[in-house]
Amino acid sequence: MTLLSEALPYLQYARDAHPYLLLSAPLLLYVLISNVQSYLKLRHFNGPFWSHLTYFWFVSKVFRAKMLTTLQELSDNYGPVCRIGPNDLLVGDFDEVVRINGVRSPYVKSDWYTTIRFDVDGGDSVVSIMDTAEHDVRKAKLIKGYDGRGRGQDKGWMDRVVDGQLGELVKLLRERYLCESGEED
Repeated sequence: MTLLSEALPYLQYARDAHPYLLLSAPLLLYVLISNVQSYLKLRHFNGPFWSHLTYFWFVSKVFRAKMLTTLQELSDNYGPVCRIGPNDLLVGDFDEVVRINGVRSPYVKSDWYTTIRFDVDGGDSVVSIMDTAEHDVRKAKLIKGYDGRGRGQDKGWMDRVVDGQLGELVKLLRERYLCESGEED
């Protein structure tokens, strides 16, 4: 007898007695396998126990409005790179962020970057572009404004422009939005 012929009566019983159980078995198997894969992929990063298996603990912190303190505590307790979800890491070290986002980095951006799009029509900014080739093309178009060259050989021109704009902002805040003590608007 083959294995299938031995299992057939059990499968027919499950179909007749509990059809939804039989239909949900592949879904449960998929969830189990995907959780094991997620766990194994980042198993060498420390973090809260439940963060390895589910996002429920993370969502509970968000709903309690304790995310900022929670992230700081995680970074203090587990180090500058720690696990905060089955597929997510918290990176609290600036040097690690520079290494991860550096030129020719082997790391790719996750779907999280779609949440920081600035364009209301769903377009990407240089920060939110996830495709590395497209990011490089867009960055190459913008780099001249940031490389310190331009306006002749004057290296301080950008500082003067920024200082001037900040001065205008401070002037505006003082004139329109700051009231002297004792005054009422």
